[in-house]
Amino acid sequence: VKLLFIFCLIIIGSILEVLGIALIIPILNSFTGNDDIKILNINQNLFSDFSQNLIILYMFSILVIFFFFKFIFLLFSNFFQSKYFSELQQKLSMRIFSLYLNQEYTFFVKRNSSELIRNVFIEMPSLVISYLKPSLFLLSEILIIFGISIVLLLINPFAFLLLSVFFL
Repeated sequence: VKLLFIFCLIIIGSILEVLGIALIIPILNSFTGNDDIKILNINQNLFSDFSQNLIILYMFSILVIFFFFKFIFLLFSNFFQSKYFSELQQKLSMRIFSLYLNQEYTFFVKRNSSELIRNVFIEMPSLVISYLKPSLFLLSEILIIFGISIVLLLINPFAFLLLSVFFL
């Protein structure tokens, strides 16, 4: 259940990252003097009552507010991910430790105590830090790249194809 919640947080975070990039495009269009400022196919006719400077000011305000809320959400998401991995690491270590406690005396005679301690206190945390955390991070980055590709495909299909051929 917690892993599903973290997966949902990662998906929402990836969508917010892509939206953050997509919100920069209309601002760049307005700086370059491009007259067709398009935000979800809304033409500049909607903004015809406003001056160009006022439109840019509103766009920057929306961008700053969006990035502030995205920062708060990603902070919240990272907190829950860290908490989850910390609890998982603790559960795995406790499970190994309880398995060791239920072993016969001969098990401990045949094994070095430093090996048992290492398995509980070093190997379990390194499993979580070295394999599980990077796996979720990789999933997040793949989702972000997929989202950026979709945004680029919608905005400029030729540039998308050119970049796809160049980077793949």
